[in-house]
Amino acid sequence: MNVQLPQPASVWITLLPDGMTLQLEGHLLASKTDQIVRVSGPGLTARLSLEDFSELFGSLSSLPVKESAQIDEKKDEEYYAWRREKQ
Repeated sequence: MNVQLPQPASVWITLLPDGMTLQLEGHLLASKTDQIVRVSGPGLTARLSLEDFSELFGSLSSLPVKESAQIDEKKDEEYYAWRREKQ
């Protein structure tokens, strides 16, 4: 049985392939593409450099999540585009 133990987010983010998502403490999700980390959660959406992510969220406990729970970047962009139009 391959069980993954929680690790600090700064450890997982460097090990994960692009597009894989981390579940952080406090209902936050983070995914990496190239050198940019997208963080989303209740009331928060941010794009950060790896360095900024590690500084702000690196000490939080985290685990990789299954594909069904990953951030869908296309849906995310469509939603925020729609919100911008309505404001």
